[in-house]
Amino acid sequence: MWQTRCFRIKVGPCFAGPLLRYGQNNVRPYQNRPYDNPTIQMQKSKDNVWKIGEEMARKYLEKQGYKIIEQNYRTKYSEIDIVVKKENILIFVEVRTKRSSDFVSPEESINYKKLKKLYFNAQAYVAHKKYKGVYRVDAICIILNLNDTIKSIEHYKEI
Repeated sequence: MWQTRCFRIKVGPCFAGPLLRYGQNNVRPYQNRPYDNPTIQMQKSKDNVWKIGEEMARKYLEKQGYKIIEQNYRTKYSEIDIVVKKENILIFVEVRTKRSSDFVSPEESINYKKLKKLYFNAQAYVAHKKYKGVYRVDAICIILNLNDTIKSIEHYKEI
C-alpha cells in the first residue's frame, strides 16, 4: 500500500508545514517549548531587572520625601515609569536599570529619541489631567549587582 510522507518545510528560524506522517503515528519532532528557548529565559530575567529597578526607585523617592502619584502610566506615546510630587512640583521620573555586567550604563541608554518621548509623555499627562502647575522630568539610574542588590543609584533632576 502506498503511504504518503509529508515533511516539514523550513521557513526562517522555525518550522511550518504538515506533521511527519508515518501511517497512524504522528511524530512532532520540533515543538515550541518555552523552557528550551534561551531567548525567552533571558527575556524573563530582563523583565525582572526593570521591575526590581522601578520598585527600588519608588522606595528611594519615598525616602527622599516625594509623594507617589502614579506608577506605569501609559500614554499614546509610551509609558511614564513614576509620577511624583514634591513641593507643588509634578515630577515625571524615568527609571533606567542595568546589571553591573551590562556593557552600556543606564545614563548612556537615555538618548535624544527617549528624551523626546519623555517630554511628549509629560505634556500628554499634563493635558489629560488638566494640571496647571510646574512640572519637570527626572531620571533615576540604577546599577544592580548580579544578586539584584543596589550597586549605585543616581538621581538626575531636570534632564
